[in-house]
Amino acid sequence: MILKKPVRSPAPGRLPSEGFLDDLRDADVLADATFVSVGYGTDENIQDTNVRMYSVSSFRNLHDAWPYMSQNPHLGNGGTCFGDSGGPTYYRDANGVETQVAVTSWGDTVCKPQNNNYRVDTASSLGFIGDVIRTYG
Repeated sequence: MILKKPVRSPAPGRLPSEGFLDDLRDADVLADATFVSVGYGTDENIQDTNVRMYSVSSFRNLHDAWPYMSQNPHLGNGGTCFGDSGGPTYYRDANGVETQVAVTSWGDTVCKPQNNNYRVDTASSLGFIGDVIRTYG
């Protein structure tokens, strides 16, 4: 999907607290969770679009380092593609508030079977982000 209008000077994304996804899992919220991934990668025809795209996915499974999301188009899910690495993945709560919970690590060329995103709610990820912000922010 293509964004309806350009985003200019967006506010910084909302970062999660440590263990945010674990807390959602423990509260039995993840099963119905919606995730939004954003990137500039190729489309499903392996064509560079140079356009910011996004996909909406439902939850599949949670690993220590990875939240796994469905990319099954028959369930209305989309996913990341080749070249989307580094783009944000947001959890959208019932009120529409989005919190960045992961960074796209890799997708595949046809944008369907794999969508792997690295969690940013871990101590190591939040420490790295904090160091970068203190150094360059």
